[in-house]
Amino acid sequence: MKRKSGSDSSLWEGGRPERRKEIMAKAIQLIQEKGFREMTLDQLADELDFTKAAFYYYLSSKKDLLYLIHDNSMTTLISTMVEIVQQNIDPREKLAQCIRAYVVMIAENLAGFQIYFMEKRELRPSDQETLTAREREFVDALENVYREGVDHGLFVNHNASVVVHSILGMCAWMTRWYHDAGTCTPTEVADILIQIIFDGLIPRDVSGTNNSVT
Repeated sequence: MKRKSGSDSSLWEGGRPERRKEIMAKAIQLIQEKGFREMTLDQLADELDFTKAAFYYYLSSKKDLLYLIHDNSMTTLISTMVEIVQQNIDPREKLAQCIRAYVVMIAENLAGFQIYFMEKRELRPSDQETLTAREREFVDALENVYREGVDHGLFVNHNASVVVHSILGMCAWMTRWYHDAGTCTPTEVADILIQIIFDGLIPRDVSGTNNSVT
C-alpha cells in the first residue's frame, strides 16, 4: 500500500518520543557503518541495550525503520523549503536561500542524507514511490522559483528541469565529499555553490558583468 504524503509517525508501534529519536540516531549510525543489508536488528538492540523482541514494541520491521529515516529527512527538507518559497522576496534571494538551506541541512545531517541517497533502493517499491512523489513536490517548488526569476528577467531562460536537477545534484554530491573537518563551513560551501550557479544563470549586461546576489 502506498503511504500518504507527509511525516508517517503512525509506523511507530509505541514508546516515548525520546526513545524513538535514540533508535533513529543509532540506526543511522549502524547503517552508515555497515550498510542497510548488513545491519541487523540484533546489533541495533545490543547497541540500545534492549532485546530484539523489545524492538518490536517500537517498530514492526527493519524496512519500516529505513522508511522513517528517509521520511524524516524529506519532511524536514520540504517544511524548510515551503517557508522559503512562500516569502514575498526577490526570486534570486529566494533561490539562494533554498540552496543555502539545503546545503546546511545536508552538512548538519550528513549521515542521514548519505543513507537517503545510498539506501533508497532498499525500500519497499511502494515506499520508494511515496518518496519519489514527495521529491517531486520539492523539485516543482524550486522550478517555480526559477521560472519566477526568468519571468522577471533575473535568470536566463533554460529548461527548468535541467537547471533545478543540476542545482540539486551539486548540493547532494556533498554527501560524497563533505566532512566536518573540511576547510569550509556549510555556509561557506553554500555561498560558493550559489556564486557558481548564479554566474551561469544571471544575464550579463553589455559590459559583460552580471548582477549577482551579494
